Amino acid sequence: MSKYYIKNIKKNYVYYDNYITNNIIIENADNKYNLIQNFTYELQNSKFSNNSVYTDYIEKCSNYVIAIYIKDIPIKFFIYSKKLPFNELIKLTKLYKRIFILYKLYNLNKVLNFHLLLCPFKRFMPNSNNHFDSININGGFTYPNGNNIYIYRYDEYSKVVLHEFIHHISIINDSIFMLNNYNINKLKTFFNISNTTNLLPGEGVVEFWACFYNLLFLSVEYCLPFKTLIKKETLFAINQYNKLRKFNKYKLWNEKTNVFSYFIIKLILLYNYEKFLKLELPYNHDTFINFIMNNYKKNFFINLYNRNPDKFTYKSKKSIDFMLFSSF
Repeated sequence: MSKYYIKNIKKNYVYYDNYITNNIIIENADNKYNLIQNFTYELQNSKFSNNSVYTDYIEKCSNYVIAIYIKDIPIKFFIYSKKLPFNELIKLTKLYKRIFILYKLYNLNKVLNFHLLLCPFKRFMPNSNNHFDSININGGFTYPNGNNIYIYRYDEYSKVVLHEFIHHISIINDSIFMLNNYNINKLKTFFNISNTTNLLPGEGVVEFWACFYNLLFLSVEYCLPFKTLIKKETLFAINQYNKLRKFNKYKLWNEKTNVFSYFIIKLILLYNYEKFLKLELPYNHDTFINFIMNNYKKNFFINLYNRNPDKFTYKSKKSIDFMLFSSF
């Protein structure tokens, strides 16, 4: 099934590559003051980013807002950064190309403005007596019924852009974010998740697709075998799974954000990606819940890691990155 997606991405990449390269515009944004004021307001009022680190940083970017776009195409990037090296512009151009291709593939028909605040504030583990919160892990947010996507952390921003964009692909996002209480409680009981945790399994589905498409684009752009990439990515995901489980001490899971879905639901889907890709879109809720529960291998993941932990360690032991190949 993955061959179908690879072929589709490759075909569209070849088809649109020259058009995007020859027509993309990179220039200073005209309405910098309004853009910064609006972004600051969103940062202050979102539960995912209400932190003075980001609002303080955006104040320092008042003279550095760059627009990336193509005339008559309803996709626009706004980059808020004190300093933007040339290699970062190359990366952003490539990212624009990826979004453009997916936009066409899914026949979207809406204006989308991507606001990227490349703040260097790193992700970090909470103290042992605290739970994961948005300040520890989140890097962006959006409203699927709106037209704006906000990215506020430099960490893994290429992948985060894909994640937030996929929230606007209704056949994926809308079909899995309305699980009823029965199904949510079923998962909470199965995974030993606290009643106070707001579990959103759909975030794991969106994260899977962001990861999957990120790897597909890397495979096409750098002529790398997709199976090699996804194998290494899965090993890294198992490492992060064990890291989180050890932090939690295998007890009742509590959180104030969506770490469980971002890492653990995503791992289940990633490890079984060929089977998951065969599930029909839009997703049937009962089928999805059964898929997650039937394919969870708690002891298998733990034992696999414990037999040879070095095999899974590709980044710093303190890293809580979502992906191995997230920044290309």
